[in-house]
Amino acid sequence: MIRTNIMGRFRSLNRLEKILFAAIGAGFLLHMFWVPWPITGWHSWRQADSAAVARNFYEGDMNPLMPRIDWGGLGPGYVETEAQIYTFFIAVIYKMVGVHEWIGRVLSLLFSMLTAYYLFLFGKVLGGRMYGLAAAAVFSISPMETYFGTSIMPESLLLLSLIIAIYHYNSWTNDGKIIDWMASLIFLSVAILIKPPSLYMGLPILWLSLNKYGWAFLRRIDIWLYVIILFAVTGAYYYNAHRIYLNYGNTFGIWMPVTDKWLNPDLLLSWEFYNRLIFSRISERLLTYGGFAAFIVGLFLKARNIERVINYWLIGVVIFLLVVARGNYVHDYYQLPVLLPASFVIARAFERLVVGKRNFGRYALIFAFSIIPLLSVARNITFARHAIDELPNTKFAGKLDVMLPDDARVITLYGGSPTLLYHMHRKGWSRWPDREEIEGIRTRADSSGVYVVGTKQNVENISNRSGLDKGKLFLEEDNLICIRI
Repeated sequence: MIRTNIMGRFRSLNRLEKILFAAIGAGFLLHMFWVPWPITGWHSWRQADSAAVARNFYEGDMNPLMPRIDWGGLGPGYVETEAQIYTFFIAVIYKMVGVHEWIGRVLSLLFSMLTAYYLFLFGKVLGGRMYGLAAAAVFSISPMETYFGTSIMPESLLLLSLIIAIYHYNSWTNDGKIIDWMASLIFLSVAILIKPPSLYMGLPILWLSLNKYGWAFLRRIDIWLYVIILFAVTGAYYYNAHRIYLNYGNTFGIWMPVTDKWLNPDLLLSWEFYNRLIFSRISERLLTYGGFAAFIVGLFLKARNIERVINYWLIGVVIFLLVVARGNYVHDYYQLPVLLPASFVIARAFERLVVGKRNFGRYALIFAFSIIPLLSVARNITFARHAIDELPNTKFAGKLDVMLPDDARVITLYGGSPTLLYHMHRKGWSRWPDREEIEGIRTRADSSGVYVVGTKQNVENISNRSGLDKGKLFLEEDNLICIRI
């Protein structure tokens, strides 16, 4: 019966809609390519952190307010970080079926599929069924989404939370149903708990409020209650998170100005920042050149009244890009939230010029759309090469997981990445410790010892600079080495 209904709905689509539907399916097939991969390759360090937090929940205390990382040195590893909702979900599943990395990837894939579905739903509200399908298709075949949409990172849940929040807030302003108000509040809270800069979503939500109620929205208790609960929940979490930093000294650098996340005036005045952000990241990796061309066209097309919410959403995203300048300059996945409003702008261009059969630029735009999946596949091939290049290191760490004592502490010299620590399933340091910790290493009394893992050159350089002896060789393979100190 269900299959009959689905086939009936598919047959009701016109030819262009069927092409868009097929593009969505192809995009998620490309997503599935990454499901069986171990944590390796592009941004493996970020995935290793998330996977370690999930595994530490599973093996220790299932307390989402006390997340632990592997690189806490001699301490317990409690860390100041964004809310670990995504990793807690993974840990809950681990409790039922055991630790398997593909679980996190499949969970991310499910979140990505739901995001595409909500893009379709909101697109129908903005411009009809074709509009919604186009937005979902653009999202599904984005090269960054096809990779990070199955990565063991919270970004897939973040994007889902953002689109659910705006969709249900719009539904609430139209229908007044409390369930929509609650859904929007819950998921916007989740988005801010995952990434505090998601506060920029206040701009499109403000526009929806003004569009429906005018300035009278300031007299609505339900809107004030929405804002108060939002800030109370997120503020309480980050207050607790900062207390963890003060007590244990570990942080992902959420608020600290010396980290790579927040405003940097020097960057904002440099051409390199905008060149990297716009032309390398957004146009090449996020939207592809074809999608970026369609995006520029869509920006110049007049928006319908309800579509104007997307313009304010884009303004909010631009504010995020500038405020979190250093983070966006360093990390390409920071630009993923741009994909949501950009998908609607591209859908606007598709609906007005391709579907509308306007002669001017129609065929150029069709060509732009047609090369998006090709460029997406090419980018994923590049990601795959990064993953393949790192596989020997991953296998080396896997051997050490079997060979090292269970309570051994490990120093990894791997560019500050915790990836090797994760695959060794050991606690320790992801970079060379400071002097105080070195003294702790020297006086470590238990028989398990401390080990150093890295390339031969890195280990030798550190040994010479640190004053420690070069240690006893434990395992050597190709250019990788493990010594006991």
